[in-house]
Amino acid sequence: MDFWGAYEKRRGNPDFGRGRLWLRTGDRPNASALRLVERAAELKSGEAAIHTYSPERRYLVARDIVSDLLILLYDVNSQSAFAARPTGPVYSEDIERISKTLRAMRNPKLEVRLIGLQNNDTSFIESIERLHRKVGHELSEIDLFGNERRHVIIDMLTGKPYSLLLENRIYRPGELVVMQAPSPKPAGGLIFS
Repeated sequence: MDFWGAYEKRRGNPDFGRGRLWLRTGDRPNASALRLVERAAELKSGEAAIHTYSPERRYLVARDIVSDLLILLYDVNSQSAFAARPTGPVYSEDIERISKTLRAMRNPKLEVRLIGLQNNDTSFIESIERLHRKVGHELSEIDLFGNERRHVIIDMLTGKPYSLLLENRIYRPGELVVMQAPSPKPAGGLIFS
């Protein structure tokens, strides 16, 4: 299934951004933080980094994704990923740096994942579309808008994302709902580490 085509079709809808946009081949499975975070690197809001699989740092964690956006470009061939959590629209210079980073990879087979924007802020959309025009790889998952905090952990060995359960239990319906999502003015720009 071509998720970019499905995204563009939904983008043309006048109600775009008012409800959850979820495009994925199935549900995202759960994983417990208690078992995995000691082997995980964390990506904080406003940061961008390249992370490569190693047995000591097998996972990449992004907690409390609310008004920011997790952009994950996972290379299946090298088991590495470019990950970014911009807090505002991504500037052209940042997209150019991302593109340059990806060109340095050898024959990348990228899977693109976009998760966040839980405050229904559509100001990032232009950034997403410019990134797609520049990078142009397969969209594996898009999980935008809605009203739930996202806590995601990515297995860098397989590229598979999991919903991170902060406690070792199943949450009740609505327990992770954001009551008042912060809506700061979009700052933009990324801190590359």
